[in-house]
Amino acid sequence: MNDKMESSAFRKFLGDAFKAMINVTKQSAGSYIYHNHKEQTTFQEALEESGYEIKQQIIRNKPSL
Repeated sequence: MNDKMESSAFRKFLGDAFKAMINVTKQSAGSYIYHNHKEQTTFQEALEESGYEIKQQIIRNKPSL
C-alpha cells in the first residue's frame, strides 16, 4: 500500500488549509510555513492563490539529521 498522497490531492489539501488559515488570521499577522524544498512550487502557488503574500524565505542549512 502506498501512503503517498497524489499530487493533485495534496495541492487541493494545501489550498483548503491555507484558505481556512487566512480566514481566521489577522491581516497583519505573519506566518511561518515549513516544507520540503521539492514542494516549493506547490506551496508557493497554494499560498498565493489563497491570498497570502510571500515576503521572504528563510533557508535553513541542516548539515545532519
